[in-house]
Amino acid sequence: METSIELLREQGERITTPRRLVLEELASAATHLSAEDLLARVKARSAGVHLATVYRVLEALMQYGIVDHVHLPHGATTYHVVEPGHRNHLHLVCRGCDTVLDAPPDTLDEVAARLDQQYQFRLAPHHVALTGWCSACVDDRVV
Repeated sequence: METSIELLREQGERITTPRRLVLEELASAATHLSAEDLLARVKARSAGVHLATVYRVLEALMQYGIVDHVHLPHGATTYHVVEPGHRNHLHLVCRGCDTVLDAPPDTLDEVAARLDQQYQFRLAPHHVALTGWCSACVDDRVV
């Protein structure tokens, strides 16, 4: 998290209490959080923060590549910290139990290269989740 704060300072950005709290909550979360989840966590620590503030903070942090979002099926957009200078991981969602797994960023590199070569299409898979079945749910499934 300190690297993210340093990056903001280098860009001349202020480290406000809401920014610090949102970053701390995202960095300490075991899973990706929606803006509403973040608001609840931040309000527990600083009652004066509002949902609009959380969205403004998230937007600013995304602008600097510190935070990214993913659209999960049947749920709100969720946010997570991105390690500065690193590629973002992919998201796998089980259609049986809704478990979200993180996959390495290079998982779809061959597919991305093929799409680029054949269609001049640049894949951005980290904003959406790939769906399927986890090992616990796949037993009775025909994929």
